[in-house]
Amino acid sequence: MKSILSLAIMLCSFSVYAEADVATAKAEMTAHLDQRITNLQEAKTCIASAATKEDMKKCHAALKEDRMEMRADHASKKAARIKARQEKATPVDGPLKETLYLKHKKEVLAYSMKEYDALFFEFFQKQNDKAILTKEEYYTYTVK
Repeated sequence: MKSILSLAIMLCSFSVYAEADVATAKAEMTAHLDQRITNLQEAKTCIASAATKEDMKKCHAALKEDRMEMRADHASKKAARIKARQEKATPVDGPLKETLYLKHKKEVLAYSMKEYDALFFEFFQKQNDKAILTKEEYYTYTVK
């Protein structure tokens, strides 16, 4: 009974979070579309009032500049989201894992299936011996 209740509470909390996330995304998309519509209307007005081909080129350049600004803004927001996601996902032991990976990379790439099996069984044998592995030993096995 407790597990059913906790599951229901968890699902409700996820749906509330998802709704908030959707509302934020909708607001951002609407603002982006409004900005695009405004830029296109300004370009249309500019082209309608253009008297020469040079004036039309200026209108086109202005529209292109607005588009490039929007792309740069979108790219910077995307980079910020990716950075936030990576910071959130990067474990505390990330640098240790990275150094072990670089240390054992060539060795691991040259492994045969037989060597992999031997390492796999060695790891489980150490676990069965009830020996407590250090962080470095554990990550060495997982990296390999």
